Amino acid sequence: MTSRLATVVDAARRDGVGKSTVSNVLRGTGRVSEPTRERVLTGSRPPRVDGLILSDALPGEPLLATGIPIVTCEDVRGGPTPDGVVRADHGRALHALLDELGAARPALLVPEETGDWAARLGEAYRGWCAAAGTPELLGRIDWAPTVAGLEAPVSPTITSGRSAATCS
Repeated sequence: MTSRLATVVDAARRDGVGKSTVSNVLRGTGRVSEPTRERVLTGSRPPRVDGLILSDALPGEPLLATGIPIVTCEDVRGGPTPDGVVRADHGRALHALLDELGAARPALLVPEETGDWAARLGEAYRGWCAAAGTPELLGRIDWAPTVAGLEAPVSPTITSGRSAATCS
């Protein structure tokens, strides 16, 4: 019989709490009483917890300091080095997209370059613009943009005569 890894739901059932409570304890966020925090942490670190996978971990991510092996979907810029990283070449994908569009004066809407994904897109965009001899137009958006959050940076893009806007 093969054993399976414990899940957040397993820990919640074991400790008599909700899965959000377990998540908050593991991330070091939310309001959780100290006895509940201790109960979850004590029960969540058995040998069966082999590791966690995080997408888009930012510097300061509390889970990176737990000692539990961590694999992320991008590098953590300015933060601890995860145990493993699954990388995607977003820069090459952006170059291919801009070339395929035949964009003469593209704009890039991207969050602040604090995370690896946004930083790689920004670097690729600036490199593409330099190679194409076109000026850069970077618009900043939230990590989870709303329609209203996209309208402000898109407006100057349209009025400047840009031929394409890449929203990432």
